[in-house]
Amino acid sequence: MCLYIEDTDEQCYTIWHFFIDKTYQGKGYGKEAIKRVIDLIEKEPPLKTNKIALTVEDENTVAKKLYESVGFYDTNERDEDNEIIMMKNI
Repeated sequence: MCLYIEDTDEQCYTIWHFFIDKTYQGKGYGKEAIKRVIDLIEKEPPLKTNKIALTVEDENTVAKKLYESVGFYDTNERDEDNEIIMMKNI
């Protein structure tokens, strides 16, 4: 499941929710799904920004590794829930 928005205040697309059912984790579905979400965002008409943002909890090292594998990087910033803000340039 994934939910993303075009965040006009932050001038980027934001992936708010991204979930893979526990039964299917560790099987490559997450990486394929996040790639497809990125593809969908890149095809948004018209693309008004070249950034995608998301947040991840410190202890979720598996998710951080997944996001880094598709080009997200740690911005060294935190959101209001103290989660790491990650960004990808598209």
